[in-house]
Amino acid sequence: MGAVTSLDREIIAATLNLLPFVTWDRFVEVFGEAIRNSTRAAA
Repeated sequence: MGAVTSLDREIIAATLNLLPFVTWDRFVEVFGEAIRNSTRAAA
């Protein structure tokens, strides 16, 4: 579905906390990897 789990919220919160310290390229790289991993896990 589109449900956001507590783990998702933790990841989002951590990402927002780190946002000022990372470059956009790095963010896209890490976030893209996380999405690939979660998609693979859900499949």
